[in-house]
Amino acid sequence: MQGMGDGVVIHVRKGDYAILETKEGYIISVLFTNAYRNSHFDVSRYFKLDISGLIQSGDFEALDELSQDIRRDYASFQRYETEKVNVTGRRLMSKLKLAMKPWDFTLYRCGNDTHVLKVIFSEGNYKVDVERFFIVTDYVLNAEDLFSTCERVSANIRISCEDFANSEISKRDFDLL
Repeated sequence: MQGMGDGVVIHVRKGDYAILETKEGYIISVLFTNAYRNSHFDVSRYFKLDISGLIQSGDFEALDELSQDIRRDYASFQRYETEKVNVTGRRLMSKLKLAMKPWDFTLYRCGNDTHVLKVIFSEGNYKVDVERFFIVTDYVLNAEDLFSTCERVSANIRISCEDFANSEISKRDFDLL
């Protein structure tokens, strides 16, 4: 999607959203505060929507509500994506393990050239081990030291998610690790 440099900012609601006018139409850039677990990083996501009527009429309350709806719907979408990744990860596992550290992580190559990182979480009072699956990016696969990179990424995933239910973890949260 386009970045901030590809359009003209025509309206800003500080700490909430911005409206950009581009050659293709209007884009609403919605701010997701503290987007990564246990961090203070804010992330903007861009959505190309037909909001010309709202802008021309000056209906800023409707734009405020739209940004809130986008935030809620996007969170639901991320939960859905998480479950899809977990099911897909289990279904596509092949026997080929590229890197492994027992009770920590395993990197698998799946049949469709997708690579899945299985991370082990110890949860609850009795420290029950739970497996979660994440599709990894080319950054991980192209690293000089694949084992160390997988070890670091799995540790970052665990740190980022220690205070949250694992069902809310999305692969999108870790694409930039």
